[in-house]
Amino acid sequence: MDLSIGQQHTDAVVKQIQAHLVKQLAEPFALEALAGQFHLSKRTLMRRFKAALKDTPLNYLQRLRIEHAKRLLETTNQPVEQIVLQVGYEDVSSFRKLFIAYTEFTPSQYRQKFTQEGQI
Repeated sequence: MDLSIGQQHTDAVVKQIQAHLVKQLAEPFALEALAGQFHLSKRTLMRRFKAALKDTPLNYLQRLRIEHAKRLLETTNQPVEQIVLQVGYEDVSSFRKLFIAYTEFTPSQYRQKFTQEGQI
């Protein structure tokens, strides 16, 4: 899966964390566990992530999840409920709100837009 969001920086540890988040896309997020895995304090992780990407690890992960969901909506006929689980959410309603915040479309509207344009 090629989800290259915010790759233009020189912090090697942040790049490793980005790659880890892509691989663990659907796994529950815990900042403390993530920091520990990379031998950083939570504060240092947050500081380095913000310096490199102008974002927090959780917001970055949410963007990755939304991008992956968009691709699945564009390229598959999977039900939205299945896509929600695949990208790491359990609650369809919460995901729908987040999806709208990022794309200004509901998942169904997004899929319909791309279906009408012959993308699926």
